[in-house]
Parts: sequence; structure tokens; C-alpha cells
Amino acid sequence: MELAGQIAVVTGGSRGIGRAIAQELAAMRAHVIINYVTNQAAAEETCHHIEMAGGTAAIYRFDVADAQGTAQAFEAILRERGRLDILVNNAGVTRDSLVLRMKEEDWQRVLQVNLSGMYHCSKAAIRPMLRQRHGRIINITSIVGMIGNAGQVNYAAAKAGAIGLTKSLAREVASRGITVNAVAPGFIETEMTQGLSAQAKADLVRQIPAWPMGNAPGRGRLRRLSSFVMCKLYYWPSHPGQWWAVDVREVVRGGIDRTAGEGYHCGTTRCRRGRSLSGGIVYRRSRG
Repeated sequence: MELAGQIAVVTGGSRGIGRAIAQELAAMRAHVIINYVTNQAAAEETCHHIEMAGGTAAIYRFDVADAQGTAQAFEAILRERGRLDILVNNAGVTRDSLVLRMKEEDWQRVLQVNLSGMYHCSKAAIRPMLRQRHGRIINITSIVGMIGNAGQVNYAAAKAGAIGLTKSLAREVASRGITVNAVAPGFIETEMTQGLSAQAKADLVRQIPAWPMGNAPGRGRLRRLSSFVMCKLYYWPSHPGQWWAVDVREVVRGGIDRTAGEGYHCGTTRCRRGRSLSGGIVYRRSRG
């Protein structure tokens, strides 16, 4: 799959999952806009890696929680590039605490970045996509939005809201050639999950019956996740608002079974349909 000439924006693209997706898009010859807020060095490093691999990228600093700043940033991207084809809403933060100890500002900040930020970016991206009658929006949500997690009521609420946003927005724009989908990764070792307490990590590991948490960049699973996301952009057109749980190994009563699998490179590993979850599909490795 080649995306030559297409412009892609990846929010939170300087590190972790966002970096892996940005690199995958660049490998497919898209010009990648890497959004960051605080860590300019990490954004420049990601851009450097892409350029060293023969791709093209640029960095843009804006806070997705800021509606006006986000709108202005997208206007600048459109003035410079003339179009926008792909948006990956990946930016996210955590402010973990038990609900009785959670500060109001921690609740608000997580909702503003993880959910309102997705709304702000999608709204800004859809305008040019409507004119083009073509566009792809991928929202990165989380398994936590599906199963919950103690100490993360703010994060879980935001990620669950992202699934609802995806389903509703997709119905609004499907007739204009724009698809909106969401991917819900399991627990991936990134800087964000490194901030979890030892007890929180132990609780998560107990929910994983067979394998360790998904690996960090360069160690396999995160790259397969990013490939899975990119394959969903074009190879598997979806029903409006469809979402996929990938790299999910938690046992959930009445929900995901322990065989729910991970995302794979499209075209290298056959997949078959797993259990249906609220209209979404879990893809898992096919043995046939």
C-alpha cells in the first residue's frame, strides 16, 4: 500500500504508539505531520528517524485540548500543504488516582486532551476532507475504555467516549467518502504505561493469561499494531464507526475471550473474525 502525495496528521506523534504510526505512514510515502506539545526533542527525533529512512515529515506544536489553537494549526497545515487525507487521533495523557482522591483538574485535563482533543482535531480535519470527498480518521482509544481499570475513571471515561464519538461521527460523514474508525490497543509498554505504579502493573499483568504486555517500539508488537492501523485505513473499509480491539489478551466476563489476538502486518498473516463486541470485530490469528 502506498500513500504517495497524501498528507497525514498524527497527534501525539513524537513518542510511543504515535511515533510508530507516524513511521509506518512515512514508510508508505505519506507526508507526516507530527504533533507534539512539550517534548520538542522527541518530535524532532521522530522526524529525523523518518527522514533517515527516506520519508518526509514536519513537526507542529499545538495542544489538542485548545480548540482555537488546534483550529489555527490545521489552517496552517492546509495553507502549507493544500490538503489533508489522514488524521490519527492518538494524543493522550493520564492522571491516575482513585476517585475519592482525584483532583478536579486531573479529571478535566484527561477529558480535555483524550476526548475533547479528538473532537477538536476531527472537526478541523473534516472540513477539507468534505471538500475532497475523501478522508480517513483513525481514533486510538484503549482497552481501558471497554473494561475499566481501578484508579483510571477519568482515562476510562474518555476512552469509552472516544468509541461513541467514532460511531456517531462516522455516520455523519460516511456518505462523503470519509471513514472514521477506532482501534483499542491492549496495554503497551510506552512512556505512558511506565508511569503506572508497581501495584497497578501487577493488577494488569494478572489479567493477561498467556503473554506479557505489548512491547515498546522496535521490539515487535507495537510495529504490528501500527501496521494493523494502517491496513484498516484502506484495505478493510468498515461499517460506519467500526472499531477493533487489538493486542488484547485480558479475560473479560461477558466480553473478550482470552484468544482475542493482536494486530498483524496486512497481507502477511491471515486473520479471521473473532467475537463481535458491540458492532466491532476482534481479529485474531488464523490457524487455517
